[in-house]
Amino acid sequence: MVQLVEELGEMKLLERLHSFVSGKKALVGVGDDAAVIRVGKEQLLLSTDSLVEGVHFSFPWYSPYEVGKKAITVNVSDIVAMGGKAEYALVSLIVPPKMSLDVLDGIYKGISAAGKTYHVEVVGGNVSKGNQLVVDVTLVGSVQKKNLCLRKDAKPGDFIMVSGPLGGSAAGLALYAQRKKGFTRLEKLHRNPIVDVSFASGFLGSLHAMQDISDGLVCDLGHICKASKVGAVLYADNIPFAPDVPEAAKVLGKNPLDFALYGGEEYCLLFTVPGNKLSSVSGYLIGEITKKRGIRLYKQGKEKRLSVKGHDHFSV
Repeated sequence: MVQLVEELGEMKLLERLHSFVSGKKALVGVGDDAAVIRVGKEQLLLSTDSLVEGVHFSFPWYSPYEVGKKAITVNVSDIVAMGGKAEYALVSLIVPPKMSLDVLDGIYKGISAAGKTYHVEVVGGNVSKGNQLVVDVTLVGSVQKKNLCLRKDAKPGDFIMVSGPLGGSAAGLALYAQRKKGFTRLEKLHRNPIVDVSFASGFLGSLHAMQDISDGLVCDLGHICKASKVGAVLYADNIPFAPDVPEAAKVLGKNPLDFALYGGEEYCLLFTVPGNKLSSVSGYLIGEITKKRGIRLYKQGKEKRLSVKGHDHFSV
């Protein structure tokens, strides 16, 4: 019997594909926000991500400029989450032949603007035709060995922190999907993510594990826990909401905590810090790494086991 991709799911699909190509030359291969390779004495970071029309964005809600800007931004986030600095980009496009050149001009204006913001130079790419627009970016960055942060280095007793408030992007998308008006700021958070490249630069040496939040807090914390062979407790009362999220949740008939726990595309940092380094870092303290496996939510004196779920491109 033939098994379909959608039956396997995104994470198991990645594990299956990795089994065909895994090697030993890379310092860090599949499993983190970016791969780490050594070229001479330098450590380079490699990351790639695609934006697919109808999956990651749709016109006219997104402008072409926003698509181009976001294509660079989400890759920069992966590099920053490894403790590195983004340097060079390759941009490949799959373009419907009858697409307006104005759309492509707008996309590249967004790419150019993001490149200037994050000091990323586009050095090449490729163009091919297809039935729907795809913007694929490969980013090359650099990292000092002392600053490299991986998912596998969380330790029991570490505090769990995030660099910014949560839930805004997911709430913005839900508002758009249900055609709810009056929350322009949240919709903009989804379409125009911003990466604070300097947030952790002064205290990278104090951190253990780190990654960005692209698939949702619980899902991405699950990646850290799996790689580090640990568990976690999140403190419900400590989780920070992006402005307007509680009000939007009320309009949508949702629990605002669900947006913060399971909403993706935040592109802020999720990191763990040993207790003796806590005073040297910035951010929101939202939980603790534990020896006990699984992720649990502590609220009103009770713990509840959380399902490690998040965005899955192939969910049925």
